[in-house]
Amino acid sequence: MTSQKLKSFLFAIALIFSATLANAQINIVQGDLPSVNDTLRFSFASPEQALSFQETGADFYWDYSHLEHTSQGLESYIGISQINSLLGIVFGFNAYARSISEVFDIDFDVMQGFDNIYQIFNKSSSVFSFDGYVLVYESFPIPMTFSDKDEIFLLPFTYEKRDSTTFFGSLASGDTLYYETSGYRINEGDGWGNIITPYGEFECLRVKTKIFQRDSLFYEAIGEPVVVENTTFEYKWFAKNKKLPVLEVSASLLEDGETEVPFMVRYRDIFRPYIEPPVADFAVENAEVVTNELVYFENLSTPDHNYNEYTWEFSPNTVIFHEETDLNSIHPVVSFTSPGNYDVKLTVVNDSGNDEITKSAFINATVDIFEITSNETIVIYPNPAFNTISIQSSAQLKEFSIKTLDGKIIRKETVDVNYIDISNLTPGVYILNCTDINNNSFKSVFIKQ
Repeated sequence: MTSQKLKSFLFAIALIFSATLANAQINIVQGDLPSVNDTLRFSFASPEQALSFQETGADFYWDYSHLEHTSQGLESYIGISQINSLLGIVFGFNAYARSISEVFDIDFDVMQGFDNIYQIFNKSSSVFSFDGYVLVYESFPIPMTFSDKDEIFLLPFTYEKRDSTTFFGSLASGDTLYYETSGYRINEGDGWGNIITPYGEFECLRVKTKIFQRDSLFYEAIGEPVVVENTTFEYKWFAKNKKLPVLEVSASLLEDGETEVPFMVRYRDIFRPYIEPPVADFAVENAEVVTNELVYFENLSTPDHNYNEYTWEFSPNTVIFHEETDLNSIHPVVSFTSPGNYDVKLTVVNDSGNDEITKSAFINATVDIFEITSNETIVIYPNPAFNTISIQSSAQLKEFSIKTLDGKIIRKETVDVNYIDISNLTPGVYILNCTDINNNSFKSVFIKQ
């Protein structure tokens, strides 16, 4: 290949690579931002979950699938005329608004006289701007226009684009009230690639914004004006046609001028109902059972079983699960293979927390008398008896033991007579266990009167 052909070949490869790279990136345009009549749902997550929120780059992959919602909200956008038909003259008839009380869950009932506050927006193919506020006081709208609009984005916004804009607005009510806000914002498209959140996986453009804002309020009743200055950073991941960032992290800049501490994390989302933390509880119809009897557990835990996960524990663990249930079933069906008292523990977990409950000696399992008395190898008489019982057996016996129904051995002896003194036993039901010379065991039940 000649030198000229090699150059042409490399140039063609470079063009193909550049075109591929360009197609992989997305731009923010007018249609990707909120419009009139949009109702957009988002979820808040704990700021502690915003790990590595500053990491970025070209063809980057951000994994935020671990986010768990703590609460949800809506952004609803309405036309300016829906607040008051005359406001279009002030802000332009294409302006639209969102309610502060709805977005930030503010109860204006505690602010005497105020009904709501709206943020006013405008957008075109070249700019998306925040134009001011409308304060609704006793049903009367009070506009506060920015003489220097806050240009949130100069459109289209692309990777590696950087812009810097300022804003200024004020509102006065005679000599009684004066409010002023001013500052600047710097936007930088500092990354692109793919992001995954609980809402889904998207191709995205990452935008980092530095915002400095100074607010000054003078109210005659207070006296001296109150001035607040702060610098925040916003990190937003935009996907096509989603109207809101699919993820947004806001961080405060500390006094050292370097450290950023996230205070707000929210992401575009579907409706996710709030789930109450679990409360564990259970019951059975009868806790006095015999061995191998089926016991049906009723799970009384809250909230709904659709949200909870369960783990059952039995001590001792000589249990068998039935009817296709297991230790994670909602309502397990269990039989107890050995006599005795059983502790039962239930652990419940859902997205809002966990809980557990242990009921000690909850189940009392005794031996199935009818199962034992079906043994025909040994016969006890008289039965019931007062003072002595005799043993008749087809096998040559060598020892016997007497047990209570819960399996406790109270007497054990070598067989050397054909009768046993039971005069010292408390009246009740007992198990006689006999062993022959070949170490075969035989059981039967007798009643001490």
